[in-house]
Amino acid sequence: MYPDDILGVLQLLQEKMPIYNEFDYEYRGIHKQGMIINIWVRVEVIRDNEGNAIGVSGISQDITERKKLEEEIRSINSSLEHQ
Repeated sequence: MYPDDILGVLQLLQEKMPIYNEFDYEYRGIHKQGMIINIWVRVEVIRDNEGNAIGVSGISQDITERKKLEEEIRSINSSLEHQ
């Protein structure tokens, strides 16, 4: 995980886990080759019989290319609006 994102992700987990059974979030990661990548995570909170969060299960996906395409679309739209 990208160091600047650690506290934000921890805060998000602390806020959402007591309230939601499932939620998504995104953060930046560091690929083993050193480049920064964008990660999407889907979390399912595991609860005991009293409803207390006792763990999580989840999946993650590299969404770096999608983020690049979204930024290209925003840039194209912005340039078209200023013509």
